[in-house]
Amino acid sequence: MSLRYRHAHADNTDQEVDTAATCYDDHQGVETYKTRHASAADKGSWRNQMMQLALMTGIAFATRIWNLGIAKSIVFSETVFAQQINWMLQGKFYIGAEPPLATILYAFVARMAGYSGDETILYDGHAKSMCSTGLLIGMAASTKWQGALLVVQALLFCSVDAWHNLCNSKIPVKTSLTRVFHQLVLLGLLPVLVYTYFFHWQFSATPNNGDHDLFLDASIRYSLNGNQINATSRYIPFGAMVKIKHVGTNNGYLHSHNELYITGSKQHQVTVYPFDDVNNIWILEKLNSKKKDVEYLKNNDALKLQHWPSGRRLHSHDPKPPVHQGDGFHEVSSYGDPMMNDSNDIWWVRIVSDDEGYDSNYKEKIEARQKIRLFHSKGCYLSSHYQPLPFDHVQQEVTCMGSARQSVSAWTIEQVLPTEEESKDTIQYPSPSFLYKLRYVHRIMWKFDRVVYDRLSKINPSDVKTKPKQKPSRWYSEMKAELLWNDLFGRSVFVILHPALRVFSVTVIFICAALQISAMVTQKCHWKASAEWLQKQFDDSNVKAMILSSCSIILQSFGNTVLPGHATSLSDAFVPLTFACVGVASGLEWAGSNACVLWTMLCRKFNNRVGMNSYPGRKSAVWNKMQLLIFLVFGYMYVMQFLKLELYISGHTPWTLQKCESLNIGDIACDIFPDLETASQDPLAVPKQQVRIPFPGRNKIYMYQLGDEENTQNTIDKDRAAAYQSSYEVAPGPRRYMRALETPGMSTQRVEEDREVILKEAKARAAEERKKKKEEEEKKKEEEKKKKKEKKDDKDHDNKAQQVNEDKEHKEKHKKHKKNPKKHEDDHK
Repeated sequence: MSLRYRHAHADNTDQEVDTAATCYDDHQGVETYKTRHASAADKGSWRNQMMQLALMTGIAFATRIWNLGIAKSIVFSETVFAQQINWMLQGKFYIGAEPPLATILYAFVARMAGYSGDETILYDGHAKSMCSTGLLIGMAASTKWQGALLVVQALLFCSVDAWHNLCNSKIPVKTSLTRVFHQLVLLGLLPVLVYTYFFHWQFSATPNNGDHDLFLDASIRYSLNGNQINATSRYIPFGAMVKIKHVGTNNGYLHSHNELYITGSKQHQVTVYPFDDVNNIWILEKLNSKKKDVEYLKNNDALKLQHWPSGRRLHSHDPKPPVHQGDGFHEVSSYGDPMMNDSNDIWWVRIVSDDEGYDSNYKEKIEARQKIRLFHSKGCYLSSHYQPLPFDHVQQEVTCMGSARQSVSAWTIEQVLPTEEESKDTIQYPSPSFLYKLRYVHRIMWKFDRVVYDRLSKINPSDVKTKPKQKPSRWYSEMKAELLWNDLFGRSVFVILHPALRVFSVTVIFICAALQISAMVTQKCHWKASAEWLQKQFDDSNVKAMILSSCSIILQSFGNTVLPGHATSLSDAFVPLTFACVGVASGLEWAGSNACVLWTMLCRKFNNRVGMNSYPGRKSAVWNKMQLLIFLVFGYMYVMQFLKLELYISGHTPWTLQKCESLNIGDIACDIFPDLETASQDPLAVPKQQVRIPFPGRNKIYMYQLGDEENTQNTIDKDRAAAYQSSYEVAPGPRRYMRALETPGMSTQRVEEDREVILKEAKARAAEERKKKKEEEEKKKEEEKKKKKEKKDDKDHDNKAQQVNEDKEHKEKHKKHKKNPKKHEDDHK
């Protein structure tokens, strides 16, 4: 800032001398006098500026240490960094929500201080040149993703600079292109290299297995020291027992157990389960196979999947799943037994293709650990999302989803358990490259709050809601605050945007927009003098600084809308507000440098009355006084706003409900502060205070009476310590970062014994069904036979009746003929 200020001041001084020569050509006799006083005024201006700089530094320093003390507790973000420092010092691989540079630096300092990463903090509140620019931008991006916006910002400004240079005939094209190349390398490529280097450092420093193993990509997980998996058969024979892993979420294996759905079909649940378990084993069954030779799984084969421990088959039908109940979703369950035939048990296996399509004529063998999809006759794919079932075990829901993409419907047969038909050709996970790790880690970081769950956080395991994104437009339109820490006594620490800085940001953008609009209007209206003057202003270094600052404010502010919500916070407004300060300072410099224009007009109009007082030094002296006045006004605004909000940000002095409501900051829930004023007037009129305290998986409400804060705080501390310790003992290590609780299944021996019983019962059921079917068929045949007989008897009866009728008619005719023979002869003739 000081260097920029000095250069700008030097430029403005030259401008003043040139303008003075134009304004005062008719006063040739006093040039030496004017120059001498101008030089004296410049020296006075320099002293004045140094005094202002020193005073502002003193005020800023004083306000930042005002009532500053050591916090009595740890905030949540500190517990996150503490855990990551432990992992870094222990060499355990992990994935953080932000790039790793900050953790690397913290770990380095901790190591130098003799810390070895062996202390666990369970919860918050638990006490115990261009090249240089490129390097710094890369380090900023390696600490927080907002730093990457600086790369975009630098390249954007460099492109504008390159455009002006290429359009300038005085600058050789070769020189301009050389400068562009240097800018691209040093401000574009170098930050990217620095950014990737720190990830490479993190990967190299953490080669061991760690607490994030269970949701890692398999090839990365089993490349870490301490994690092993046996090689498996390359090709999968039908009849083999397999473990099928969901690739899209990497949260576990296709799983079924004895729990029933409480909605829909109320059949047995099918889930994705992260832990190795016997209930993850399925048997591949070839559909309508009559060959005796070993057959291997091929693309587009029809198959059934039998759950090995229970004998039930993977099944889908019309009922809706418990969570995803929209159109195109079908419930997936395990149903039936080994001897049951159901068309809803049939699936078709398809190799995953890059274009989401498939070739029905492609019959190549499928390899283990190759990405596949399972298609059902309902026209849907076996799928899973991060959303768990809202039941006790909190396991991940499995559905059959129409139009499912690979991100949710890709699976892989990770393990083929030994069989007699096992192939001697085996396969193992390949060692992942650095770029593969880098891409995967960034995918996890982008959706970190959905993938990585901490059982010690206050978030319920069944809640997968992501943090909403920041709305930078609200940073400048209303008071914003973000809570870091508070206690029962009314003390609190908030991040609050300074109101004056919000005004600065809007002012800088407004001035730049007004200058641009004015330039366009004057050119359209052919106001030559004004247009030339405005065009000249755009060449001024201070105006350029204002334009760059306004562009930086817009880019840095709205760039945060692209980033995921968990990676942004209110403190990210610091960067655009810093550019706002630079823009306002440049604006004041620009206003001072152009004050000579107004002064010149006054000199020409009132030349006789001004006389010897109209020299450049007088203008500088006036502007210095104006600078001091502006400085005092801004300093007063800053200090008063700071004192008004100081109680919120220092955590030193207790705050009250009434004082909170008087500020009207929407993001601050004033009910966290005690109602002391009402209590002082009528203690009986004040109801018990209510406070929400974070516990593992929930918020717990405590009620207390004013004056009993200390006892309540002691109770809260005791309860939280017991709750967090208990939760950590239930799910330590990698299990802490899984939503699902580990529920071990039966032993292999018990499963084999049960399968004999299941198979025996299934055969008995099938035999009973065949018997019933045979009886029904026999009964049906008898009924048909009976019906045929009845039909024949009816026919015979009808024929007999008809014969009787005919005989009767014949007899009647015969009687008539006997009575009248002559007529009979006539009839006969």
